Amino acid sequence: MEADAPKVVWSIDFQFDSTIDGKAIKIASGVDAHTKQSVINIVERSIDAPRLVRELERAFA
Repeated sequence: MEADAPKVVWSIDFQFDSTIDGKAIKIASGVDAHTKQSVINIVERSIDAPRLVRELERAFA
């Protein structure tokens, strides 16, 4: 799909890492493929589905 305008194509990525004390950290990031602007950034110990849906709905608005 061609990203010929803003809000047409978004890329979302999930990353997992741990802090120096061994505790998990999760990152969800999303970028608009046309503008290259960040649309979501979540950095938490845990990211559940309802939280992700809320963030995506906010970004879509």
